[in-house]
Amino acid sequence: MQALERDAIVDALALHAGDKTAAATAIGMSRATIYRKIREFGIVP
Repeated sequence: MQALERDAIVDALALHAGDKTAAATAIGMSRATIYRKIREFGIVP
């Protein structure tokens, strides 16, 4: 489950050129949550 969530975030960030707010909206998550998940998963946008 975490791998799918991580992949969704990475894909959304790539699609939206690193725009975290747009990526969060696209996958139905709040901006605060995407920031937390990025930190939690060690994603480098």
